[in-house]
Amino acid sequence: MRRKTRNTLLAQVLLLVALPLLFKGIMYLWVKLFLDDIVEQAPGQMDIRYQGIETEFKGAASVTGLQLIPRDFDAPIGIERVRVETDDPWIFIRPGHWGGQQMDIPSRLRIDVLSIRVPLQKAVIEGIRQRRAALLAQGAKWPDPCDSLGFDAEQLKAMGFDTVTLDLGIDYRFDTTGERLDVALDFDFHDIESISLGLSLQGIVPEDLHTGRLAGVRLVQADTRIFLEPAFGKRLAQHCAARRKLAVGDYQKQLIATFRDNLRRSGVTLGQELQQALERYFGQWGEMRLYIKPGQPLAPLQLLGIKPDQLVRTLGISLFINDRPVNDLDVSVDLKNSRFRTVAGPRGRSRIVQ
Repeated sequence: MRRKTRNTLLAQVLLLVALPLLFKGIMYLWVKLFLDDIVEQAPGQMDIRYQGIETEFKGAASVTGLQLIPRDFDAPIGIERVRVETDDPWIFIRPGHWGGQQMDIPSRLRIDVLSIRVPLQKAVIEGIRQRRAALLAQGAKWPDPCDSLGFDAEQLKAMGFDTVTLDLGIDYRFDTTGERLDVALDFDFHDIESISLGLSLQGIVPEDLHTGRLAGVRLVQADTRIFLEPAFGKRLAQHCAARRKLAVGDYQKQLIATFRDNLRRSGVTLGQELQQALERYFGQWGEMRLYIKPGQPLAPLQLLGIKPDQLVRTLGISLFINDRPVNDLDVSVDLKNSRFRTVAGPRGRSRIVQ
């Protein structure tokens, strides 16, 4: 082989090796410039620090060891990792994406924010108290978390929590050929509660989000999952019972009665099987899962036009509590001084009672 040919082949090999490394380096540079710009603009509101930046050939970038110190905070909010993955790696190096210009929407994007550690310090609790005082001064109501077995930072602090750790995930994927969008949202409060939301839409492509042409969008299916850690549920029930000077069993009865009264004031009355399933849940905790899968994709205007007696059947609603199906979704709705009852049995039967 002649020397010139060998040199040409060697140059081609070096180029093939160098190009991915160069691309990875440019990704790193643009992510760093973007972060440094945020850090420079943050003083006065928040101090931002990070340990490192990682980039991947397949189109992903991560920022590790983030620390956010808002004004008036004594300790930082820590984030182990923020990772962005896309099927369009050029999103990381097109300057317009970081300059406030309109961005091209990639067909697939996933963002994970892992191990967000929020210290429940004085500034957090004081912020909640100030918002509550402002609402009460306006005549508005501030709900008691113990009325719904909910929780906020003040409630968690009273239960002995010093820090809350959570993960967030956002994932969407466009199928441009089939004109379909699948979206998933995940929230995980470690050792407390996790929430997952899934949504599938048809008749939509990325360009529609820029142009606002959304009239053809139709709902294909939706899936909601809420999981309350049983150990945390019991701990919270014990805390609320002690706060109200009640036995835990008496507090749970009070909680169920409050839940039923709140629904009734909203014009909603649950059927016997659904009511019993929810009452069991208030003692066991665990998972509630709601599926919506209509027989055919539904447009937004069709959703608004569904009659109460057709709601369960048209939307294809299924409810599972700790993996046990609730077959009889009997719900009464007080609508315009009339009482309609929607009933869906195992075969999807429905009837209306006025």
